[in-house]
Amino acid sequence: MTINNIFEIFISKFPQLNEDINKNLKDNMVDTNDGIYVLWGMGVMPCVNKIIDNIENYEDLISSIFDFFEEMANGDDEELKDLLMYSTLETLGDDEKRLNISRQFMKNETKLLSEKVET
Repeated sequence: MTINNIFEIFISKFPQLNEDINKNLKDNMVDTNDGIYVLWGMGVMPCVNKIIDNIENYEDLISSIFDFFEEMANGDDEELKDLLMYSTLETLGDDEKRLNISRQFMKNETKLLSEKVET
């Protein structure tokens, strides 16, 4: 798992989000050449936010997504950790309710990175 393949890996692990991610990208006129931060921020994160906002229907899915985030946090790729911190955790931290819900599903390294980006 690296910064270069994280989007494809995420899509393959969560195919149930593929349609929504593609719709988000299309609605925002984003294509795969726009870079991972744009793909992640405009494609993946709106889906994650929607899931968190409707957590009662998606507890298993959000738990799996945060397990994936923990894999990102534990990897050796510093760029991948930056993506997690600044395009995922910082975004979640912009909304107190989402952050509080998210922290219930975060594992050790993800929590540490979340605390780091929020200070």
